[in-house]
Amino acid sequence: MTKEELIALAMEPPEDQDVYYCNLPLMKKYATEWMESHPRWKRLRILIFLSFVVSAFIIWFGLDHSGNGTGLHGQLPLHLSIWASVAVIWLVTNGVYKICKPPFKGIHSVRIQLSDQGFHYIYQIGMHLNSYFIPDDEIKKIVYDGQAHAMYIEGRGRQVRIKRNGADETELDHIYVLMPYDKYDVADMLDPYRDLAEMKPGTLREKFAADGR
Repeated sequence: MTKEELIALAMEPPEDQDVYYCNLPLMKKYATEWMESHPRWKRLRILIFLSFVVSAFIIWFGLDHSGNGTGLHGQLPLHLSIWASVAVIWLVTNGVYKICKPPFKGIHSVRIQLSDQGFHYIYQIGMHLNSYFIPDDEIKKIVYDGQAHAMYIEGRGRQVRIKRNGADETELDHIYVLMPYDKYDVADMLDPYRDLAEMKPGTLREKFAADGR
């Protein structure tokens, strides 16, 4: 399948494919649960709390060193302390999210399409629409984790990241797929791959973290 075909499939699903649109509330819920199930989440969450404590002290320090006047000079320490506290909270929170949220950080939508050719996964991360495809004969293993609501596909697939000014193509040897669907849709999606699919609850989150991602 060419790069242009992958882009076209992402933009509009063909009528001859089984299309599964995501449940948006479930997607947000499962993405949050994925983040909070990171092995280090509880410890890292303490850093977020401490960043608010430190920010409060910074603002108090700025307030204590501000003058009584209302001009820029008199209130400059307070304004600087507010911006510094915001920066501290943002840096710490963003750093924690970079550790705990991937590969679903900033995910906005999910769509899965099945055809006689293979498995097609379309998802939006931030401002980029990603179109992933793997032919059925290239799939080596599928692991579905019902506890993490995610699926791991191993095999040689291709992904096109569609941007405003073009598209980048990448070859992938595996991918983690968020599955914001009910159990009936999941069963329908996995049925064609029942010989390859393994049901292993509680394994993918640990695997992703252990791989150093």
